[in-house]
Amino acid sequence: MFGERIRSLRKERNMTLRDLADKLNIPFTTLGNYEREDREPNVSTFLALADFFGVSVDYLTGKKDKRTSDQYGFQRDFSLLEDLLDQTTPDIRKKAEDIINQMTIILGDELEVTDVRETAETLEHLFQVINFIFSMKMGFKYNYGQDPSTPYECIKLYLDHKPTLDTNLNALCEIYANKKND
Repeated sequence: MFGERIRSLRKERNMTLRDLADKLNIPFTTLGNYEREDREPNVSTFLALADFFGVSVDYLTGKKDKRTSDQYGFQRDFSLLEDLLDQTTPDIRKKAEDIINQMTIILGDELEVTDVRETAETLEHLFQVINFIFSMKMGFKYNYGQDPSTPYECIKLYLDHKPTLDTNLNALCEIYANKKND
């Protein structure tokens, strides 16, 4: 089962055996043996494959048909975040925890709402606001495909895309103001 899954995931990405082997830093003949199930990957290789393809090890081994485990993904993400927070100063850690706590409250409140359409709309606006902030942090090259080389170009890109931010913030304000009147 694991060989079929590895082959299928590799082909979905239009990769050759050599491409995937190079990415994972393993011999392509070994990878071929895995796909034919002549050999079984060790635990660290299973983890590397699962991480590379964004699936759970249970999916790779055929124990589950669902590609990802939300619980696994959350645990991995929070573990990485916790490691980063452990390496910083207490005041920066406190600010980061405050942001995480506020996002948890916002998302938790939204997920408890019974109106699925309204929840989806609200979450989309929240995503667009967060995505805008992420894009700025990444220098606008992540979402907008532009790579400003000077502060002026960065500010210009910000101003060009600011109407999108304003539209989403205004929509959120309207949604939350209407909730207060309900």
